[in-house]
Amino acid sequence: YDLTAEAFGPGRNAPMIALVDTLEVPAEERPAAWATAVEDIQAVDGVRNAQIVESNEAGDAAQVLITPEYGATDEQAATVLDNIRAGIGEFEEQTGGTYSVTGVTPIYEDISERLSEVLLPYVGIVLALVVPTLFYVIFGSLMFRARVSGPFIAIMTLAMLSALYTLILDMQPYTNGVNGISPPAALHIFGTDIDPYSTKAYWIVFALLLLTTVASKLLTQSKFGLVVQALRGDPERVRFLGYNVALYETVIYTISGLIAAIAGCLWVMLVQYVSPAQFDVTFSITMVIWAGIGGLGVEGATQCRIDE
Repeated sequence: YDLTAEAFGPGRNAPMIALVDTLEVPAEERPAAWATAVEDIQAVDGVRNAQIVESNEAGDAAQVLITPEYGATDEQAATVLDNIRAGIGEFEEQTGGTYSVTGVTPIYEDISERLSEVLLPYVGIVLALVVPTLFYVIFGSLMFRARVSGPFIAIMTLAMLSALYTLILDMQPYTNGVNGISPPAALHIFGTDIDPYSTKAYWIVFALLLLTTVASKLLTQSKFGLVVQALRGDPERVRFLGYNVALYETVIYTISGLIAAIAGCLWVMLVQYVSPAQFDVTFSITMVIWAGIGGLGVEGATQCRIDE
């Protein structure tokens, strides 16, 4: 393999095959059409050699062996492949025939492209859930180990939110600054597009809202939830009973972060837009006011307070 690459170039180990289909071309014009295909492919930058290696018995198709200058994993090989395929339309107009390209490089590129298209939404969703949750774990652990409590939890969280707002503005090449980011298309997942204006999107939001509400209710009624409710009343007494207060506070803080991350994913799915405006501290302070006016004894208000 290495000796071949050194002697003839890396493209020798990654040949392509173009199948020239001239079934619809008159028989007397087929050889000329094959020659045109070879000339067009040979003229593409990055193609070292193109030649006809075989034709079928019916005489209506031919194989063209293409030797590129680059190996299958070289980024420039993908450009060469795209340029070869870009000439199919013009070839069809000139001769009435067509061709398709396969081989090591095309298979590698097609599989990579397909995997990117299929996996990218799932990877994005996982990162959108995991990254904020891990942030809550780290930030919450540091905060609660320092025994931050009461309104200072909200103050610390809002201060970090303000810092993230500034960071996102400063990273304009990646976040588009105040202009925000819009996804190129509706969310495509599980083989279907989620139109933000469809009933499908509504039921997805409703189902996740119901799921998180029921899960939160069950959590508050569990032994863990009873300890968390006791922490709200008197954390020092809970600490004297032998419970790791910082651990419980970090866990419930992290769960609230996960719920907020789910809500953020649904927001982008429906609105098709995200910008630093969603990190506005005023909006988050409003949440705290809701919790204060609604009463900290109300389960929903308590959850909003925890989220903040």
